[in-house]
Amino acid sequence: MKVDDEALVRRVIGRYNCKTCGEVYHKDSKPSKAHNVCDNCLATNSFMQRADDNETSFRTRLVNYYRDTSPLIGYYHAKGLLRSIDGLLDISTTQKNILKILEI
Repeated sequence: MKVDDEALVRRVIGRYNCKTCGEVYHKDSKPSKAHNVCDNCLATNSFMQRADDNETSFRTRLVNYYRDTSPLIGYYHAKGLLRSIDGLLDISTTQKNILKILEI
C-alpha cells in the first residue's frame, strides 16, 4: 500500500477508542457524535489513546518499517511480483483493490 508518510502520521495520532467496548474513532474522520460519549455503548469519558500513538513513537516505527521492508520491496520488484495500491482510499475500495490483485 502506498500512503504518504504525513497522512499516516495524521491517521495514527488522531485515533482513539472506547475503553469499554473497543469502538475505534478518529478526531478528524470519525469523531464520536457527542463529546466524550461512545456512539456504540454510550459510555461516558471512556476514550483512550494508545501510549505509542504519538508522533515521535510513530515516526520511529515508520523508520524501522522502511529499514526492514525496503530489501523486500526491491526483491519482489525485481521478480515482477510487486503490486501497489493507494492506501488512502476508503476501506471498501482498498479491500476491492487488494482482492483484485489477489484475483479472489
